[in-house]
Amino acid sequence: MTTTRYWQHLTVGDRYTAGPTTVSKHDVVEFARDFDPQPYHMDAEAAEQSIFGGLCASGWQICALAMRLLSEALEGDGVNILGSRGVPALRWKRPLFAGESVAAAIELTALEAGPAAAPYGVALYAVTLNNQQQQPVLTMQCELMIDSRQAEEQRHG
Repeated sequence: MTTTRYWQHLTVGDRYTAGPTTVSKHDVVEFARDFDPQPYHMDAEAAEQSIFGGLCASGWQICALAMRLLSEALEGDGVNILGSRGVPALRWKRPLFAGESVAAAIELTALEAGPAAAPYGVALYAVTLNNQQQQPVLTMQCELMIDSRQAEEQRHG
């Protein structure tokens, strides 16, 4: 069983890796049908004629993959995530084509105390998703609200 890590246990510079995970043609098309119905995400022939040159995942699908890998890495280390305050920076660097894999490189870059009496502190994570050639597909910063030990002790007396 993994020990719970609260905000006070975190250290700037903590690093994690997660993945890889592969996106299939089916995954790309289904996500696009539901959330981003662009021809280069749904039709291989149209995608070949696009600026991308092939069927590629929606940027929003790539963001969802990044969040899944970030969550898995932190939860696997016992970090108690309460939610997210936002994504202050996000860049899509290159397409993620159907059949390609991505893995996440994650670094804790800053810690900030939560508001007075808040049950959390904030941790800023830098996330890079790299494809199987180690080329960056996405970079983002994510502000996560991490449970704080004082709040946990107050809840359980």
